[in-house]
Amino acid sequence: AWTEATSCHKGVGIVKLMGRDAGFVAVHASLASDLVDMCLVPEVTVALQDICDHVDKTIERKGHMVIVVAEGAAQEHVATGEKDATGHTKYGDIGVFLRDM
Repeated sequence: AWTEATSCHKGVGIVKLMGRDAGFVAVHASLASDLVDMCLVPEVTVALQDICDHVDKTIERKGHMVIVVAEGAAQEHVATGEKDATGHTKYGDIGVFLRDM
């Protein structure tokens, strides 16, 4: 994602990692790298305006940004309200949502 983010003007690389209900993998991957500028996890509710503000400030400062997001993060904004055949909630795609913001 860093390569993609730095290859264009004001680029943002988004990495979606496993983590439907817990952001353990996303957090530890972010901590293991010095390239990640924001990490979104299911355990923390975040306002869309806060995300936008942080993206704008980071791009202004660095010219690019890398976001790591657990697949269950920010479901309050992308929830489908559907269940799969096993009865589990079908989560909306936060990666696509962030890309299209």
